[in-house]
Amino acid sequence: MGLERHFVARDTDRRASPREVTFPLTLALGECIAFDRRRADRREGAHFAGLELFSDIASEVVQNLLKTCPIRECEQDTLILAPGDKNETIYLVLAGSLRVHLDAADSANFIAIKTGSCIGELSLIDGKPVTAYVTAEAGCRLLLIDEQHFWTGVVPHPGVARNLMRVLAERMRHNNESILLGLQQQLRLEHLQRELQLAREIQAGMLPVQTSIQSATEGIEICAAMEPAREVGGDLYDFFKLPDGKFCFLIGDVSDKGVPAALFMARTVDAVRIVSRLLRDDKGGASTLEKIVECVNQELSQNNASCMFVTMFLAVFEPTLGVLHYCNAGHNNPYLVGPTGSLFELSGRKGAPLGISEDSLYASHSTVIGRDEMLFVFSDGITEAATSEGAFFGEARLEAILSATHAKSPRDVMDAVLLGVKNFVQGAAPSDDITALAIRLKPPVG
Repeated sequence: MGLERHFVARDTDRRASPREVTFPLTLALGECIAFDRRRADRREGAHFAGLELFSDIASEVVQNLLKTCPIRECEQDTLILAPGDKNETIYLVLAGSLRVHLDAADSANFIAIKTGSCIGELSLIDGKPVTAYVTAEAGCRLLLIDEQHFWTGVVPHPGVARNLMRVLAERMRHNNESILLGLQQQLRLEHLQRELQLAREIQAGMLPVQTSIQSATEGIEICAAMEPAREVGGDLYDFFKLPDGKFCFLIGDVSDKGVPAALFMARTVDAVRIVSRLLRDDKGGASTLEKIVECVNQELSQNNASCMFVTMFLAVFEPTLGVLHYCNAGHNNPYLVGPTGSLFELSGRKGAPLGISEDSLYASHSTVIGRDEMLFVFSDGITEAATSEGAFFGEARLEAILSATHAKSPRDVMDAVLLGVKNFVQGAAPSDDITALAIRLKPPVG
């Protein structure tokens, strides 16, 4: 419901339409009979004892100072001041409360002005326009002091002037404390941002950069990319050379986001690198892949109080033969893109994600990649990228891009996929990390 900018007061005839009524503070006996007795009671001098502007001032003096001031009631949320308004009234809250919004009239962030407090005195003093939205809540009763009466009839009283200075001093002190608190929070935020930036740099340093990938991969073209949804991410990829020219690579996706996922990601990368030393004692075939995945799973399953897990696709590629051995622990099936743009999913039995159960078993599979084919491995941050309306990028759009770019280099394919996702979401905040890796055999020299 929108805010209506007006004041409403109930007449004594409750059946009549609501209309504004001015209530004087002192009434003749005959006039009191015309009003509901409860309303007359509420206008007794004792009612004004709690007003901060008239603290410690005799009730008869207060009644005399305010006898010509109107009282207004708001039956619904009512906007009484807005930024840019010229204010000529002080509002004293007799019952209920006011809300002061610095950003929008209906925002959830506001300062409450409770019963007994007042608002509007600053704009009367400096003559400047209002800088905030002021909303009276339903049932709020306000006593209004116009500017002329405030300066000529109210402020000249010594007690009122003293109370006004006290009110202003308390508000200034409160504002100073709020500013100091805001500065402290800003400093903590900047410190946290610096720590997150450092964590991002450390995480980036754990992943192979594109130049190191190219220099270490003879006979194949490879491109990898990771775009975290937050300052740090939970996706991971890695590669390393094996004996006899073989090449091992992996891509993974941690179940959580942000810093917790980044820590679990770092733990996963370290575990894979340590356990992969088994490959130095083996030929790097399918059986060794199963050993690595099972050992890493056992490591991640221990001391895992947060119950996090990671999906992973781990593979060993032999460029000279084009043979790919792979093991899939709950990850998306990669695509093998053919020479005509046809797509084939590397399926096979998947194992459970790593870190769930120490007893999980894993199976490995093998396939052949020709020189005119490309392997594209990715995390679900691509297919589950969503618009602000909740539409997903999906597999069909990814497949269309891969098919259309089948003859291009892994770098060009990666750029096309990332650009396709960016254009699809149209600026919507990312909901998940995006990670992908593309591999193609280099054409024979000569």
